[in-house]
Amino acid sequence: MEKARVIITLECNRSCEYCVNKNRHILERAVKIKSINELKEHRIICVTGGEPMLNPERSIGIIKAIRKKFPESLLYFYTALFNERIKEIIRLVDGISYTLHKKYSQNDIQNFYKFQKLIDVPGKEFHLNLDPAIRAAILIRPFLWSNIKIKKWFVGKEAHIPEGELLYILNPG
Repeated sequence: MEKARVIITLECNRSCEYCVNKNRHILERAVKIKSINELKEHRIICVTGGEPMLNPERSIGIIKAIRKKFPESLLYFYTALFNERIKEIIRLVDGISYTLHKKYSQNDIQNFYKFQKLIDVPGKEFHLNLDPAIRAAILIRPFLWSNIKIKKWFVGKEAHIPEGELLYILNPG
């Protein structure tokens, strides 16, 4: 498969009903790996969680290691949590998918605005995923985003790994 989705942590600060952490039938199919060396066959590598920005130092370390080991691979990062260290991650990856979840807070929206101010970076892709249950007025600057999706997440047995992807769990911290 061309694309690897790599869970680097199962830890999360939310409790979304559609979280992969709650979909055992998905996690059971994930390949558990001990080293990034096992990602060598993939042209696209997506680092995700749980919520990887709960431990930004670990996330940055893993991203740096992947970038060094596989400089030709496209490297993406998935998060729903703003942290100032995201600036370092932006420099290291080819793109970031940022999500505003159904159970958002005013703080989540303020952090989204902080993130949005950082993403006017040529040559990078920024994807915004919005839960359709969000009822707040949010100022989105569409010219900054490669794509914006209002997306329903799948729950229970309808949840699945996207076609063309292989799911890995790398020593989740």
